[in-house]
Amino acid sequence: MATGRAGRPRKKHEMSQIFQSSYSQRPSEAVPGMFTDAFAGRDVDSKVARGILKAGYGCFKSQAHGGAGTTMLDAGEVYQIPSPAAAVDVDAIIATIGTTTGVQTLSGASLDGVVGGAEMQPARILNVTFSSHADWDATTGVLTYVNDSGVTVSENISIPNGGNATVLSTGYCASFVSFVIPAQSGTGGTATLGVSALTALTIADFRGTVVRQPVKTTLNAASIFGYVGNPSVLVTGDYVDGEPVPVMTEGGIWVYAEEAMSDGDPVYIRIATGSASALGGFRNDADSASCVLVPGAKCKRDSTGAGPAWVHFAY
Repeated sequence: MATGRAGRPRKKHEMSQIFQSSYSQRPSEAVPGMFTDAFAGRDVDSKVARGILKAGYGCFKSQAHGGAGTTMLDAGEVYQIPSPAAAVDVDAIIATIGTTTGVQTLSGASLDGVVGGAEMQPARILNVTFSSHADWDATTGVLTYVNDSGVTVSENISIPNGGNATVLSTGYCASFVSFVIPAQSGTGGTATLGVSALTALTIADFRGTVVRQPVKTTLNAASIFGYVGNPSVLVTGDYVDGEPVPVMTEGGIWVYAEEAMSDGDPVYIRIATGSASALGGFRNDADSASCVLVPGAKCKRDSTGAGPAWVHFAY
């Protein structure tokens, strides 16, 4: 039986996607995502790409499962670039809500915010901001949404008497379905439905480094390398939404570094926009708290600037 780290039996998801036909310890030949030694021990998990994943970048746990155009609900999904923006947006889903004297269900065309009912990656906490008005009565509204596990749920929220409050959902919303508001005492109250600020990524969200896939080409055609019937997908070295992707958690690999790194430097991974904007890039400092230290990772060879850097991970 194959074994993984510390001699334990290798899990079934670790058996696939772990081989690569090209290796290099020479910077002039290296590309991000290439293993550094054909004979070195390594631990690679098979995940599912959430959006586009670039080889040689770090990736993170996805909080919203089932990528666009897929039916996958895989807790092993990983991503690099969250969308929409991480900031709070109080009317992202419904920009115009008004009280009525009858029950109203806001869905479909009523979801008139910039996000509306579209999928959010990763999932977000919802917020409902009520205006201060006597026409808001102490009642219970119902939010229905697809949560971060791909399950459609309904959640009750308390509408305050007189409004003048922001109420948050307890669950994470990946795509919004409807908001049911009970009859109110008049038509003067207003509200918006949006998303709270995204909780910052942490090292706990880091899942490993995306391994290069050398068999891909730049051809753009249906049925090439598993893209059956999807001629719109440009077949490159990147991994596309819903595709199995090998993610290395232990071993030597060339990564994309944002800056020059020296042998023995600590390794940090980008979790927020700073001097560079691509999540998952590596460097040797925290860059004003926009990067976090990867435990057990060290740079193994000097690099001259932005580009490939040889890093060993024991995360």
